[in-house]
Amino acid sequence: TRGFAYFRMGRPLAQPQQRLMESEEEARATLAKLAAYRAALDEQTIIALTDLSGTITEVNGPFCRISGYSREELIGADHRLVNSGHHPKAFWVEMWRTIARGEVWQAEICNKAKDGTLYWVDTTIGPVRDEAGKISGHIAVRTDITDRKRTADVLSQFKYTLDQTLDCVFMFRSDCFRFIYVNEGAKRQVGYSEAELLGMTPLDIKPEFTPEGFREMVRPLLDGTKFLHTFETVHRHKDGHDIPVEVALQYVRKTGQESRFVAIVRDISERIKARKVLESAYRDLEFRVEERTADLATTNRILQAEIEVRTRAEAELKLAKEDTEESNR
Repeated sequence: TRGFAYFRMGRPLAQPQQRLMESEEEARATLAKLAAYRAALDEQTIIALTDLSGTITEVNGPFCRISGYSREELIGADHRLVNSGHHPKAFWVEMWRTIARGEVWQAEICNKAKDGTLYWVDTTIGPVRDEAGKISGHIAVRTDITDRKRTADVLSQFKYTLDQTLDCVFMFRSDCFRFIYVNEGAKRQVGYSEAELLGMTPLDIKPEFTPEGFREMVRPLLDGTKFLHTFETVHRHKDGHDIPVEVALQYVRKTGQESRFVAIVRDISERIKARKVLESAYRDLEFRVEERTADLATTNRILQAEIEVRTRAEAELKLAKEDTEESNR
């Protein structure tokens, strides 16, 4: 029957005993899972336990590895041991106030390892309570985000550099042409905010192009028959006026990442003005040359006429002289 599912030494176990054994098996299975979870957590996460004064009472392997300190050096010390000095005093005051209230505190912290190198950790600190529910200490759970912060710093410096350039930089997707990045110069040139531009496409600021015409223009870049396309067009400002620009457009392919177009745009208003001035000066020079050429031709004709008159006069004078001499003979 259901009440005698287990036997020991040939004797059936009563139902309560059976439930006890089932509970024990479930507890062992749960403990095994928890041990596996803890092992995985212990391998990937930086953990430290402290008492109420902040003295470290326990650390795991990842804490020792990232800080460069041994377990013996860390236990009994406090977190000032790894303080980099990066954060202001108010930062730590807020942390202590939060955890003193029994609340969870979370922040990104820059620490300093034993060898002096800096590392960043995403940190969550929460209370540890005893059986009576009273806070007996704190647990700090951290994740190493050093690589992420370095990447963000590089990107920030890159963005800063682009924002300082005189040229405008627009990046947009290759499928729908929607902008995915614009620098400060681009925002200033067309008068739109970053949020506005990230919902727009090049066609929204290039009144000369139709969707079909734009796709046709970028086709050689997409199929790889052309590396760079440079052209002149106009960008329409938010207030409606047009700005003459020169665009150097590239299609950037990245394996495993979304390909994109990168447009370096330069305002050529001054160049256009200078070009018009030169064209006007050239036309004026052309006119003056033509005028001078006409004047020279007129002068030349007058001189030729004078020469002809003089030649005829000299010839007639010569004939008259010869006739006079003939008569005197």
